[in-house]
Amino acid sequence: RILRGKRGRERAGLLTGLADLGRLAYVQNLPARAESLMREAVVEGKAAGLTEQPKYQSVLNNLAIVLFDRGAVGEALEIHQGLLELRLRQFGPVHRRVQLTRINLGNLLAARANYEEALEQARVALTLDSLLAGQGASRRAVILQNMASFLDALGDFAAGRRLLEEAIVVRPAGT
Repeated sequence: RILRGKRGRERAGLLTGLADLGRLAYVQNLPARAESLMREAVVEGKAAGLTEQPKYQSVLNNLAIVLFDRGAVGEALEIHQGLLELRLRQFGPVHRRVQLTRINLGNLLAARANYEEALEQARVALTLDSLLAGQGASRRAVILQNMASFLDALGDFAAGRRLLEEAIVVRPAGT
């Protein structure tokens, strides 16, 4: 089903081209153009049956970032929730891409002041970091920093400080 025939290959090429142009527009501080191109890439990726391909999933992630930057946090959150479901089906619960999606989802939840849910996503991501030890770069320090900011927002400054101190040990100064 995926990429069968010339039309499928053309659509895959179009997805890649649109995604690259979207990223370029974003870097050039053209968010409306970036959003338009990335939305078009998503449509093409779906039509070509590429939803389980890394490039398609990357476009979804990038589109959510653009939407977040443009103030459309709710839509960005929906995209990441869908991306998490997709990645859980594709990879299972213990995978780096699932972990990264949970980190991003937690940040979006926090942007909507859903700090308890954000903390839950961060806790799962932190557990995944331990389970995935030795399989790529650790995200522990970043997750701890995120959790500290969520706890601060909830008024638990002591717990937030402890996590920040732990993050400093994980990621020494200058790294």
